[in-house]
Amino acid sequence: MIATAKNKLVRFQRRWQLELVVETLLYAAGPALLTYVLSKQWLVALGLFLVVFGIALALQKPWKLHLRHVSSYIDGKLDAAAFSSSLVLLSTAELSGLARLQQRRIAVILTEKMGTIRPKIDFFKAIFSLIFFLLISFLVYQFGYEKGFFSDEKLVSPQEKVIFQVLDSAAVTMEPPVLESQKITIRYPAYTNIAPFSTSKMDVQVLEGSRLRWNLEFDQPVDSVSFEFSGTRSLMYLKNKSYSYSKTLDVSGFYNFRFTDSLGAAYASDLYSVELLTDQSPVIALDGLQPFISFDFDDKKQLHFSTLLSDDFGIGEAHITATVSRGTGESVKFREARLDFDNSGKAGEKKWQLSKKINLDSLEMEPGDELYFYVEVADLKSPTPNISRSETFFAVIKDTVSYDYAVEGTLGVDRMPDYFRSQRQLIIDTEKLIKNKPKLSVKEFDKTSNELGIEQSALRLKYGKFMGDENAGAEDHEHQGEENPIADYMHNHDSNNEHNLVEKDSEQAKKDTTKTKKPDQFTQSLHSKMRQALNEMWDSERHLRVNEPQQSLPYQHRALDLLQEIKNSARIYVHRIGFDPPPIKENTRLSGDIKDVDNYRKTAALEKPEIEPNMRKAVAVLEQIFTENKPISDANRSVFDKAGNELAQKAIDEPGAYLGTLQQLKWLSESHGKPKNDQLRSTLSGLLRALENPNDNPNKRKESLTKLNTLLLQELERND
Repeated sequence: MIATAKNKLVRFQRRWQLELVVETLLYAAGPALLTYVLSKQWLVALGLFLVVFGIALALQKPWKLHLRHVSSYIDGKLDAAAFSSSLVLLSTAELSGLARLQQRRIAVILTEKMGTIRPKIDFFKAIFSLIFFLLISFLVYQFGYEKGFFSDEKLVSPQEKVIFQVLDSAAVTMEPPVLESQKITIRYPAYTNIAPFSTSKMDVQVLEGSRLRWNLEFDQPVDSVSFEFSGTRSLMYLKNKSYSYSKTLDVSGFYNFRFTDSLGAAYASDLYSVELLTDQSPVIALDGLQPFISFDFDDKKQLHFSTLLSDDFGIGEAHITATVSRGTGESVKFREARLDFDNSGKAGEKKWQLSKKINLDSLEMEPGDELYFYVEVADLKSPTPNISRSETFFAVIKDTVSYDYAVEGTLGVDRMPDYFRSQRQLIIDTEKLIKNKPKLSVKEFDKTSNELGIEQSALRLKYGKFMGDENAGAEDHEHQGEENPIADYMHNHDSNNEHNLVEKDSEQAKKDTTKTKKPDQFTQSLHSKMRQALNEMWDSERHLRVNEPQQSLPYQHRALDLLQEIKNSARIYVHRIGFDPPPIKENTRLSGDIKDVDNYRKTAALEKPEIEPNMRKAVAVLEQIFTENKPISDANRSVFDKAGNELAQKAIDEPGAYLGTLQQLKWLSESHGKPKNDQLRSTLSGLLRALENPNDNPNKRKESLTKLNTLLLQELERND
């Protein structure tokens, strides 16, 4: 029985704490509801609710309601407890015999009469507070007083507010409606992860593919409201006293609003611009790579690099496209592979830092094979992503096999070793030496330049022997007994079999030159180009020997170009002799019959199209209206409308320069009233500034202008 009484006290304590929390919720709900009605922003209302609830909870402090407070409250409410209800909370062993008897009696009383006692909570005040705020909120909403609080009109500056002008002032018989609220809600494409936002500024710049919703509210009912974009008019829909229209934009343009009041008078707003921003392609920055990399057969053939990828709205995917080529000429074969980076980035992030290690052996590359690869990145643009790719990088495993070149009769057969690769490598080494000059000492620089000169000399001697040049052979004989100081640095892959190649080349070249007493034009051209290449190599060597690598580069490039022409000359010759003329009819040959032969004649009237014809017509019409004080006719309005369409094309690129003139043309094409002279003069001046100056007529006579006349014209233009 004692335990049952104690449990009842604990349950009464929890009930009291719960009712305290409910009371604070009722106090906080009223102000939050009124705030939402005034501001139409649930986040603001939720914030106020949490603040009021926290303050009320801190004042009530339900967590500090202990059992001794509960027992004291019960003693005051229950006379039969005789202020002894706290005995139920004590242990029986701690009490005397008389106290135990009193504890049992109180336990029985609490068990029987505990249900008649209610916690000390005044729900009436809390409920009255909630009802009061509900009533205030209803009155504010019903009579529209919420527009005076947190309204969009307070946020709209006078420069941004939409101004309507009546198109026919004679038709106005009532107070015109006034725009009370204006708002554009911009929703970017989903892939940008940008939350929708609102603005009261009518001139906007948005990303292509964005969806815009315009909302207008008037102080009195109107008959209809329309939205006009680039000449296309659409009705706006009425919902909750607000006219709205939504559109997904894919082109830049201009728009305005029109409405008709309840009596039929038409009003139009100024023109506003919508400029579309383009989603930029991803940017790729590679680090740790040279454009051309070569490996020897016994080198560790690995490429390691990192890349920084960035995009304005997030990266979607990135990979490496690699192509391995094997063979030369018509027997070349290509194998393409897609490689992933060693690490990955999270889709949607604006920056990725990736790295990759490429092992050429894992690609099953052999000596002479070449690897071409580039990085390709795509962003999240939908439906078609923007794709960027880096420049192409090359990696080559040097070939250890050499080939020879022979001339069979008058036809060039390519069996020549790839000497031009060595010439290209000389250019790369020379450019590297020039780049590293500030980091090298004078001695190291001169030594490296001299070594490059010796290597250029060795290359020249090889080509000289190929041509059967006796001087080259003699010069080589002079150096035969000397030790080559750069033997370890030369391209020995070209000379491993030199004792066989050179002798065969020399003998073959001598046989070919003696085989025909009168060499044809192709052979002469081939030998003359080779002689020019040897001369360029000699000039390059001369500058390298005197430590002038910068001056040797032009000669090296010309030598490389000549060698490339020699390599391709046989292919050009085959194409030239492969021409197959059409067959000739023998029965009509030499007959002199030209009955079916007609002369070719083409007649064309070349006229220069007129530039901006409608704008020029509008200028003439404005001048006529201004001078003769004539009203604007329907034909004039049609001319102004067409001129406005032509001017809109220019205004898209330069809205600040032509938007005012475009607005005036729009008003003239739709207005039925008589325009003011100042308005006509301003429109005419804007059109003249927008017109392109026609080209001068070549046969037009030029009249001389004196200095005084020139100053007068400049002053007139300045005061126009």
